[in-house]
Amino acid sequence: MTKALLAMCLAAGVAVVLAGALFGESGGVSAALGAAAYILPSVLFAWRLTARGRKRVSGDCAVGLAEFLLGHVLKLALATALLAASAMAYGALHWPALLLGLVFVLHAGIIVFGLQK
Repeated sequence: MTKALLAMCLAAGVAVVLAGALFGESGGVSAALGAAAYILPSVLFAWRLTARGRKRVSGDCAVGLAEFLLGHVLKLALATALLAASAMAYGALHWPALLLGLVFVLHAGIIVFGLQK
């Protein structure tokens, strides 16, 4: 999980530099906002899963699965809310750059899990 989060941060850095080079300062900031909109909820979700794992709660597997799914839904809702807040708060938002940052971060986690043996 830590590797995936670190890969997301690395991908965010690459996206910010690329968007900054292509679209200027507002592009770099927009890419950072897009990346942060998914990284922050992912960090909270990973923290919650780690805390839950250390607790060693015995019980029904269905309860653990339901908590995982609820956490994932909340992560997606928070990411959506952060994207909406970014659009409202940053007047010079560059949408292609924001999407570039978001897509880079989304695919970084998938690549890390695909490369594991």
